[in-house]
Amino acid sequence: PAELRDLVIPSTVKNTVINDDDTTTENTYTVSSIIDNCFKDRKDIYTVRLSGDNVAEKDFVIGNHAFDGCRMLNSFVVDSNVKIKKAGVYSFAETSLVEIDLKGDLLEIPSYCFNNCSQLKKVSSSALIISSFAFNNCTSLSFEDVSFADSFSSLEKIEPFAFLNCSSLLSLQLPVTIKEYLEFSFDETNNLASISFKDGDTNQSSSLSTVDGSLYSISQSGKKLIYVPSVKDNALSLPDDLYDISISSLKDNRKISSFSLSQNDKYYVEDGILYEKNDDSLTLLRCPSAKSNKVTVSDKTTRIEDNAFRYSSLETINLSENLISVGVSSFSSSLNLQYVTFKKKTKFIGSKAFENCPSLIKIVMPDYVE
Repeated sequence: PAELRDLVIPSTVKNTVINDDDTTTENTYTVSSIIDNCFKDRKDIYTVRLSGDNVAEKDFVIGNHAFDGCRMLNSFVVDSNVKIKKAGVYSFAETSLVEIDLKGDLLEIPSYCFNNCSQLKKVSSSALIISSFAFNNCTSLSFEDVSFADSFSSLEKIEPFAFLNCSSLLSLQLPVTIKEYLEFSFDETNNLASISFKDGDTNQSSSLSTVDGSLYSISQSGKKLIYVPSVKDNALSLPDDLYDISISSLKDNRKISSFSLSQNDKYYVEDGILYEKNDDSLTLLRCPSAKSNKVTVSDKTTRIEDNAFRYSSLETINLSENLISVGVSSFSSSLNLQYVTFKKKTKFIGSKAFENCPSLIKIVMPDYVE
């Protein structure tokens, strides 16, 4: 086929029909969609314009994989009277787009819509949902010039892994329209340091809140910690009305050096380490990964939770005399860890407790451990 280069999708096309009596009839059709795979893997398309010429307003649908693999495509412009109603999966994947405005009637940014668009820096849309993996590997996406809150001012939900490997995303300002957070929405957004709401600390429905750059859900019981950015650093200040902590909320952070908490009925902080209260005993939930050299665990500790010391920078850990059980992967990937001594009461040590601990010199075990 002929080289397309600067492609204009017309608003209408005409078809002339020769009748039996040799007269002609001209029919006009509105172009309202691009079918699945229509331009897939074309290497000769540099710009695209969806034209609204000669129509007052029209709805438009972009099919699955419509421009997938159009590696030279760097500009996609939609006339103001063209309203995109739907875009398909992988519709702009593997393109060289730098910015795109999809504001209109689009309700969802579909899965893998911009997959591997490594040059994409700016996106704006009226979408209510950003689906899983929508911006996978968009390594230049930052929302620095125009905030995420302003770019997606109507957004209500972000699905898991929507921003997977978006390494330029350093901070995120959420629109107050966000209604729910799904677990893993920001997982593997590896350089994200802070999250906040525009114009305040909560969303419109007061179901979500941000405190000290981290995200909480809100209920009558208080606040539940649901997400801590991957590179949130220094001390993490926890609110006094904290009532629950999501298991996954802290698993990827390696920069926090200590926790702080003034007073709480359920949780307790000692020497910057986070514990959960259990009558007269404690469960160690998380030792900050950036805490270095040596720590002594509280004497009241009877259990160490799964992943509690994962990615730790510690060299030596002094464990409690009352410690009974240790969770799965509790010390895994602690690259500097050299010495660990378990006391006589320890009976259970979870699988992969010391996986990937290359500096480990000595583990002292009691006689009977499961």
